[in-house]
Amino acid sequence: MDIEQINQQIKSSAAAATKKICFKIRKLKESKLTTATVLLMDQRRGLEKRTKERRTLYKRGEKAMRRDLGAHKTRKIQETIEKNAYMRVLRSKLSNGKTKLTKLKNKQGIRVSNIEQISQIKE
Repeated sequence: MDIEQINQQIKSSAAAATKKICFKIRKLKESKLTTATVLLMDQRRGLEKRTKERRTLYKRGEKAMRRDLGAHKTRKIQETIEKNAYMRVLRSKLSNGKTKLTKLKNKQGIRVSNIEQISQIKE
């Protein structure tokens, strides 16, 4: 065995042990799309590109996605109102994930996009 094979074997066994011992339990997210919409998207992926059937499935899938996302937002609004929560709570529930600063103005009014400079401005 040469060094590359030994290294590959060590890496693969370490990865397998990590998966076995240190698994991560993820919180299951509520799906925004219905199962019918997901199945429609899977059917579309299985078809050849640039065919009429794929285009019609694409249009149906897009309409279904818009309908499902609207229903999800409506459901979240109703849940928040029922719990007598504030609009800030609703906005955080409907947000699209984590937000990250990409640009910030310094004291001179110049926009800065460097991470170190942004952290200096924030302090």
